[in-house]
Amino acid sequence: GEDPKAVLRSPHLDAFQANGTEVLLLTEPMDSFMLMGLHKFKDYDLKSVSGAEVDGAEQPKAESEAEKIPEGDFNALVETFKQVLGERVTDVRASSRLVTSVARLVDADENSNPELQRVYKYLGKEYEVPKKVLELNPSHDMLKSLLKTEGELQTIIIEQVFDSALLVEGLHPDPSSMAARVQQIMEAALKK
Repeated sequence: GEDPKAVLRSPHLDAFQANGTEVLLLTEPMDSFMLMGLHKFKDYDLKSVSGAEVDGAEQPKAESEAEKIPEGDFNALVETFKQVLGERVTDVRASSRLVTSVARLVDADENSNPELQRVYKYLGKEYEVPKKVLELNPSHDMLKSLLKTEGELQTIIIEQVFDSALLVEGLHPDPSSMAARVQQIMEAALKK
């Protein structure tokens, strides 16, 4: 990530923080270049916490026992996310690693290189925002409430969940474009 505060708020760290697992924060521009060639330090394999499967990222028992959305309802919600987001994601699925966050984006391809994406960004090179998998937290209260929401409001909340995940990843091409949607959501919340 670009700074320690932002990295510490990353949904990729949910399970690690809940388990008390130490994670190395790499926030300097040179770190992205270094990681392109450095894959191991002493006996430790260096892996990105943004990967779909990383050792030590199991959801803690207390959190995994939290009340989840029933599978049928969750699958219907996933299908709604897929319809709204379309080609912008490669898949939408449940996450076993999210504890406090509603969603996170993971690389669709295990061989993709997030460090290379950052290097292109630092060098000012053109790069296309890679399509990712959106993982959702089936225990999150916001998604439970979203099940009861319909129509345009449900669509704009789904759009905001996705845009917020892009923003957290540092991949959102135009963060200011979210302002009108955030205003719509606030207006809807105030009408209740």
